[in-house]
Amino acid sequence: MLSSGLLRNSSRDADEEESTRIEEKAAASKGTADSKAQAGSKISKEGGTVQQLLTEMIHVEDLAKRLVRELVDEQLARKSFLSAEEAYVRVDAAQLYDPLEKYGLSVEDFENMITEFQGDPFVMQAMATLAGVGGTTSMSVSQVIECKEVLLHQMAAVVQSFCELPGLDEKHFRAASVAVKVVACAMAEAKLAVKSEDVDTAVRALQAELVQNAQFVEIHKQTQQIMGYLMGRIMAPKVAAPKEDIGG
Repeated sequence: MLSSGLLRNSSRDADEEESTRIEEKAAASKGTADSKAQAGSKISKEGGTVQQLLTEMIHVEDLAKRLVRELVDEQLARKSFLSAEEAYVRVDAAQLYDPLEKYGLSVEDFENMITEFQGDPFVMQAMATLAGVGGTTSMSVSQVIECKEVLLHQMAAVVQSFCELPGLDEKHFRAASVAVKVVACAMAEAKLAVKSEDVDTAVRALQAELVQNAQFVEIHKQTQQIMGYLMGRIMAPKVAAPKEDIGG
């Protein structure tokens, strides 16, 4: 089972990784001309390729959101949930892809590119669209935290089931992560009667308060750790599963 032991270890590792990232960012700001040149050789704003990349990212994200909603509604209507394998097959059939991978860009390349063109109106609007901005909510901070905590535990259970599937190293993380969301969101919505999109809107609306809430921050961190665990299992399937349950 996914475990509290994993989360404790991941938290310690995350601190070390954050320190490393800070050092790398400092080095990048001083002299990563080679890295920027490499990113520039793969994609450049001239010829509209930056716009094309961002347009594709928005398009794929929209497709993923609509697919998740369609499959969540389907499960709720029939009052039964897809298995991890069934969800993966349905999501994989939609052929979602990673635009960064398509263009041969790393996350660092993308961040450098966005920094370079951050004053461009199209780039600013596209990034705002990807981030999701605005919205109002009638939910309280405590209600958001309750919803996020339920979703966290559902995700942990689905990820555990997913990691027990055969041929894990042959699966795609993009499809796997969406499949986990499909099942976990359906389970959470069945329990709470609150749509995941409404929770996301509430998170944006209450962001200033939530980022100061230690419980919310911890839930967010654990959610990232769970998805990191899934990625690690797909990329390196021989990683041993931890022994204790989350929160146990």
